[in-house]
Amino acid sequence: MKKLLMMIHGDTRLRDAEPGTDGTPPATTTTTAPATTDAPTDTPATDAPTDTPDAGDLSQVTLGDGQPKTDPAPAQTPAPAEINEEDYATKVTIEGEIAKDVEVDPGAMKAVAPILKEAGVSVETAGKLVNALARYQVEQFKERNAQRFADNKRMHDAAIQKYSKADFEQINAGIDAAFKRDGVMNYIVRNSEIGNDPEFLELMKWYGAHHPTNTQPSGSGIGGGTTGQPAGFAGIAESWK
Repeated sequence: MKKLLMMIHGDTRLRDAEPGTDGTPPATTTTTAPATTDAPTDTPATDAPTDTPDAGDLSQVTLGDGQPKTDPAPAQTPAPAEINEEDYATKVTIEGEIAKDVEVDPGAMKAVAPILKEAGVSVETAGKLVNALARYQVEQFKERNAQRFADNKRMHDAAIQKYSKADFEQINAGIDAAFKRDGVMNYIVRNSEIGNDPEFLELMKWYGAHHPTNTQPSGSGIGGGTTGQPAGFAGIAESWK
């Protein structure tokens, strides 16, 4: 008893029983991590471009070397030289391959010169316009002339088939009786389609036959005589004499 008191005296603190000594299984202890309530105050920012290039702005397109592409500076357009209206009339000419010995009407060019100058048309450009128009007109002239010659040849060939040499003598007499031999109309008749027109030839044949004082044709019986105009216009007056 004395020994027991001494033991108590030596350590008077009460102690819990050691786990497992009283037959009770030890309690399971669960450790829970403390909840984080405060978010970090310093979050590293992600570097992002502050200026987003416009999709249509090519000046912000980046090249392969990482350098932004910039539009080149616009070229400086030189100021147009002062246009002298007189140059339109004196310097614009027709190209020889279009028509030889043809000149531009200076009066016509002077008439349109103020408008050309106001529109800023250079003398060189005006020349191109004039030559384009001339080329068109020449082609149209050639086409009309080709048709004219074809029609004249058709009438000529029909007259040759219809009239004899004696008939052409009366036709020549009728022409000289109706028109002065050295007159303009006599020349036109003998140098145009009129001299091959079937109605005109029939009229001249009748006129020559009904004017006995003028039956002698102008040279129709000399040499090889005449059988009408040849197809064409160059020198056809000779075939009537």
